Amino acid sequence: MMLMIIIILLVLFVQYNAFQNTYINFTTHDVKQPTTIVMKFTPTMTISTSDTITITLPYFSRTNDGTAKPSPTYDLSVLRVSPSTSFSGLWKEGTFYNREYSYNLSSFNESVPYRNAYIQLKPLSSLSALTEVQVNISIENGLMAYCGFMGTYLAEFLALPLRPVYENFKLFSTAYSGTFEFEQSGWMGTGCQNDNICNENGICDWCNDKCICREGYGSPTDMIMIGKNIRKDCSERVCPSGKAIADIPKSSTKAHSMAECSNRGICDRKSGECKCFHPFTGFACERMTCPNDCSGHGTCTSMYEMAKIFSDNNPDYPVIYGSSGGMDSIAWDYDVVHGCLCDSSWPVGYGAGMKQVAEFFGPDCSLRHCPSGDDPITITDETNCFNKTQQGNTQNLKGLTGNLCHVDCSNRGICDYTTGRCNCFEGHYGEACSHFNPGKTRENMKK
Repeated sequence: MMLMIIIILLVLFVQYNAFQNTYINFTTHDVKQPTTIVMKFTPTMTISTSDTITITLPYFSRTNDGTAKPSPTYDLSVLRVSPSTSFSGLWKEGTFYNREYSYNLSSFNESVPYRNAYIQLKPLSSLSALTEVQVNISIENGLMAYCGFMGTYLAEFLALPLRPVYENFKLFSTAYSGTFEFEQSGWMGTGCQNDNICNENGICDWCNDKCICREGYGSPTDMIMIGKNIRKDCSERVCPSGKAIADIPKSSTKAHSMAECSNRGICDRKSGECKCFHPFTGFACERMTCPNDCSGHGTCTSMYEMAKIFSDNNPDYPVIYGSSGGMDSIAWDYDVVHGCLCDSSWPVGYGAGMKQVAEFFGPDCSLRHCPSGDDPITITDETNCFNKTQQGNTQNLKGLTGNLCHVDCSNRGICDYTTGRCNCFEGHYGEACSHFNPGKTRENMKK
């Protein structure tokens, strides 16, 4: 019983492997040039003159024209088979699948250009089993590879790395059931082998022997400054891009084009992360940090946000930022330059009940104003800021009715801006030095 099973398996093996030592090669490795096919095979069983040997050749066409759908035609005149005493043959032009070429790998269609193109060979005399056969096939006007084929079906590539082109070619005979792949083949072009077959992060454009990388690895859709140093073999990551902080103008009105790390950092090609130069930060080093993180007494805010907050708090003094051409048509760095918007226990602005300065101040909000009050020995109310501009206000804006000026220590003491406390002059006292008693000398106060 066991012997019978072994014999059946051997017969099935011979039946399935109707050809052995199959080989297909091309006379040129330039996919843009016409080629002649050289095919070798050894039939494991006799092939009679009534049989037909078919070799499928997806990606191949007589025209290599990616703009039309050639009509499948049989034309014996275009096929030259050598030795002609052993075979006659014909060529069938496959159908071109008009798919949109895309750099996004997930959008590739499973359709293969000229998928159903094939050559048929008819033996003029029977071929004995185990007799090695070599056939040279040339086609009038040349046979060329469809530009851009990758060496495996597009659908397979989405999950698998590139493989030699022979896996696209099949050989079968009407004498046997099943389809038989070629065991080996010459490559059409180098198949991006010099670029490590695109490191599995891209596809190979076989016609031009170059990699088309995935997004994030140098895809044409990645925002990379032209000339940026990145390998073309899809082995290096692309870093995020932003408006170039430093740039060479393209014209009198155009500059600050998109650039990796905004030209304010170095790209780590392994991680795809920007290493930013101080004081820039962000994924693309696209904005400035604020000094000392505003000392915990403020918010790091862009110029645009700061202007918007000011406009919201001061509707009588709106900030016109940008124009009909967009905010960056006037200030390209509206979201790049950042500064501290300091905290305040009182409302800041030019309206009634508001003060023109904030409680905390300084570039990093590390300083603090002292309590404010009216000077007790003058007849003028120094805290009335109507139609006045607070000292240090470079915008020359005037306070509206009810607006308050902030008068540190009521002008009757020295403010320690590091603590926000007043050191009152002699005779003056109170949190804001707003009280005055001539008899309250320092000597009397000690008693």
